Amino acid sequence: MDERPAAMISRPGITPHGRLRPAALVMSPARAAAAFPSRLSFGRTAVERLLKSECSFERVRIDLDAEGVGSCLYRLVVDGQRFHFLVVSENFDPSAKTDHSAGRNWDASAVLCEGDWSPAREQMLLGETPKQRHGRFDYDTLCTLRGNRSARLFSHIVESLAQGSQPSAALISEVGYALRTTGVIANGALGMRPFAGLEAGHPFARPYEVQMVSSLLLREYTFDLLETMARHRNPQAVSLAPALKRFIGVGNAAGAGLVPFIVNNPVIIDRWCRSFEEALALARDRLAAEPHLLRTFVAPLLDKAIAWFSADQRSGNGIYCPSSQTARELAGLRGLIRDAGSVAGLPDALDTALAACNAETAEVFHAIAIELLSGNEAARFSDDLTCLGEPHVRPAQPIADLRRAIETAYDWALEIDFSDPDASHYAWYRSVAAPLDPRRTVRATAPWPEVESRMDIAWKVRQLYDMTAGYAGAMAADLVSDHPQLRDIAARVQSCAELDYAEFRDNLIDWRFRPFAAMRLSLAFYGMEKLDPSLPKSARGAFLQGAPTMAEIAARTHAGDWPFPLAPEDDGAAPVPVGAPALRRPASEADGTAGAPAPVSTQTEMLLCSPRELHRLLSKALLAKGYSLGQSERLASAVLFSETLHGNAIDACISDMRRAPPVQAAGLRFIGNGCSHDLSGIWLAGPALDAADLTMARAAALSGTCSLTLRGASGAAMLDYLTLDAARNGHVTIHAWTHDDSGCGAGRHGLTIAGPDGEGQAWLLGCGTQSAEEAHRIFTKAAECIPGMSALSCASANTGFQVTSVISSDLNLRPALVSALGDIASTRFLGAERLAALRFAAQRHGMRISRSAFQALEQTALGLLVDDGDKENED
Repeated sequence: MDERPAAMISRPGITPHGRLRPAALVMSPARAAAAFPSRLSFGRTAVERLLKSECSFERVRIDLDAEGVGSCLYRLVVDGQRFHFLVVSENFDPSAKTDHSAGRNWDASAVLCEGDWSPAREQMLLGETPKQRHGRFDYDTLCTLRGNRSARLFSHIVESLAQGSQPSAALISEVGYALRTTGVIANGALGMRPFAGLEAGHPFARPYEVQMVSSLLLREYTFDLLETMARHRNPQAVSLAPALKRFIGVGNAAGAGLVPFIVNNPVIIDRWCRSFEEALALARDRLAAEPHLLRTFVAPLLDKAIAWFSADQRSGNGIYCPSSQTARELAGLRGLIRDAGSVAGLPDALDTALAACNAETAEVFHAIAIELLSGNEAARFSDDLTCLGEPHVRPAQPIADLRRAIETAYDWALEIDFSDPDASHYAWYRSVAAPLDPRRTVRATAPWPEVESRMDIAWKVRQLYDMTAGYAGAMAADLVSDHPQLRDIAARVQSCAELDYAEFRDNLIDWRFRPFAAMRLSLAFYGMEKLDPSLPKSARGAFLQGAPTMAEIAARTHAGDWPFPLAPEDDGAAPVPVGAPALRRPASEADGTAGAPAPVSTQTEMLLCSPRELHRLLSKALLAKGYSLGQSERLASAVLFSETLHGNAIDACISDMRRAPPVQAAGLRFIGNGCSHDLSGIWLAGPALDAADLTMARAAALSGTCSLTLRGASGAAMLDYLTLDAARNGHVTIHAWTHDDSGCGAGRHGLTIAGPDGEGQAWLLGCGTQSAEEAHRIFTKAAECIPGMSALSCASANTGFQVTSVISSDLNLRPALVSALGDIASTRFLGAERLAALRFAAQRHGMRISRSAFQALEQTALGLLVDDGDKENED
């Protein structure tokens, strides 16, 4: 059985075409710094899907004064599903606003909501939306975003329209946008519904589609804002020409916050990069087989690209390649195609020429090549980007195999000389002033202890590799139980060793590291163009330049000016008739209230949160309490699973965190099979992870059964999740407990059994009892049903926690257990489908948590933040 989560297993139906480029090239800093958007970028694919859908767009209300202050409400219907987009429009003095993630004043703040509208919902959102990261939203809100007006272009467009003329296309080309976003927040943050909570067939059930559609709607608001302000100045003002609307994108100010995304999501990055590389291989195969396409298809796009880069005056600031150089090199490729006597040898000649070009020129050419794909082919690759798996430790993996995996997949990390202090010069942290903005400081002079993160992957790989030298003949479970700080990197190596494109191959703590390559790799997938980087760690650019307007999408009259949108040839000089007057309609007329969700009350005691939001908060709180990163994330998953099944697990977790400090059960791996260990009243959490891993590893090594007992611990009832972890690895596992007073789980005494179902999934059987004696009797009965388990001593009446694993391929075990235990106890059986349904229900409808519990976790998580006086020290 493959032990990786399903999302990490090779995808059926996607066969690599030709030879994929090696990861050493694709994931190198030099190549990442040249990444370029393609038709697979999320902005392009979102628009293409809207064009294929049944879509309508309506301006419900435009209520803006002469300074653009007010609000706007839009309605979007996609394939019968209704969405609303609310914008709160302001006009702050430049000195009062910033692009910084910790800013509080924005010229525009907006939300995309699913479902019907009501005055109550609007009133709530009018108050919460301007708060952005400091607000909370109802669970049918999918995205919130904000932005500021362009200092160079916004006023020019308003004044031009007011004077009856179109704005300068040349200036639009130079800037690219009239409104610049500084944050697009979605995927379950701030009380919103997460991506995993979108049902199959949902119009936006693909990665980043919600964010891109929200940005597209924000662009529509920008057009309305510009035209409304112009009409306030002059009732005879003209409207923006459709061609200029398409030529105006949505600006974006990006920073080093993109770097943690790259390193925190290796499985996602592998999926994105592999899909691009497979699409590129298919396109290259086609060019090799049909070289005439280089003249009939590629050459016209090269001409367009040359004009696009020639019009772009960006120098790259010594960070990215100057646009002028890219234009020259593209012109050289175009001349090669034009002057070749025969097309037969052109593919090889172009490969040779590309090898001599700057990396950005090569990536632009590759983006052009991918334009060859048919709509269905492109959709096949862009539809295959969803990935919800997460790394897990494989407890039974021999250390020798782990070492080989590091040597093969992480050889790039082993080549770094960490004996040189410059290689570990920086330490990354998050500050009190800007908790969402990653900062770094000189490690040797940092006045605070370092918090474990994934910003030092290469160094962690080296530490893991060096540590394995002392574990010859052992298994992964032995190492991570002794060294919990290596649990996360061990899981990462085990899960990602076969994923070629999972790792960005750079040392993020080296004194020479700059974030621009990692930033650009991510931004290219989003579709950001015309990048203008600035030291030390920021870049501006534009999304959706060339996209059709919402009216054109709804009417399907224009597919956009992609790729390489060029300024209109007439410079936009032709006037456009006066637009319709601003719409002013009371909120009560916007929609009926029948299906509108109940608005969030800022005073309610209960909050509705996504599992993702709670997982992040729990993980941070556990990390702040002293658990390692790998322990924290796995324990957070266990607590949320127990909360889903039984309730009260989050409150019990908070109580245990307050009462008991994290304790590592030193030497647990030396306890013999069937033996016990006294935890003396501590919280079970950390040792339970080790016990579960060790029993799995030993059962696999013995091809039989292993059992460990931990006495005197609390919190056992909330650890049902550990049995499912074991089932993923092909084990049948019993997790039994007595005298647990945490108040969560199936009861004070009970057991949970999980095992594989033979189809790559798992089942779960649990029951709670009234007494320890009854729990012992049920455990004994269950052990009798499982071959090899009855030979071990069963849980005694005063056991705190016992975990027992056995390797079993007996598919009749599940009905036998259900029948045997059902005769003597009240049991709850959950098959794979029911487990999946419970998880999705939590994602779709959210999880309730008391405001006091939420605030307690927030307060605990604050322990991870550093008070640096809001001054980053990179010297």
